[in-house]
Amino acid sequence: MQNSALSRVFHFGASTRKILCSSRCYTTPPPAFFTANIITPPVLPDEARPYYLSVIAEQRRQHELARSLRLAPLIRSERDVYVAAQQRSEPNFITRCRVEAPVTVLDGGEAQAGALEGHIVCIESADPGYDWLFTRNIAGLVTCYGGANSHMAIRCAEYGLPAAIGCGGILYERAGKAGLLLLDCAGKRITPLHAEV
Repeated sequence: MQNSALSRVFHFGASTRKILCSSRCYTTPPPAFFTANIITPPVLPDEARPYYLSVIAEQRRQHELARSLRLAPLIRSERDVYVAAQQRSEPNFITRCRVEAPVTVLDGGEAQAGALEGHIVCIESADPGYDWLFTRNIAGLVTCYGGANSHMAIRCAEYGLPAAIGCGGILYERAGKAGLLLLDCAGKRITPLHAEV
């Protein structure tokens, strides 16, 4: 039974590798985890460290390549994969407050949690798992995705926290790169006061 499971994993990896090669997504062979080399490394124990360091370096390169790709928020046809038009969105402003504060971008964790007090936090998509933000005395919140009835919009209204929910990619990126940001909810504007150096 164990051999059949290993066989299925190997077959899946090989077929995925074949698809990736034929799709021209990679100019070099796909990442090593699609090969059997990770399961049984073709190296001697003395050579294991340099081998795995080279695998790690290649995986990081492939990860950076994948992160650099931008897709349209909604893919309706094959063309949308090659041409990703960015729509300008109108944010949902919460409260009528105006706040000027430094910006902190959260990209997936509580790593910078200590440095959030008094900052406007930019987060791409804030789900209920980010409620801990409200315990950090933040000055404001800016999200790329979300709407007027989203969880974070409702929570910001409950706390009276100035927020711009669902800014879209263009405005969110501009806000995230600002060192200091003016979030004017009454005037319905987000103004970077100076760019981050």
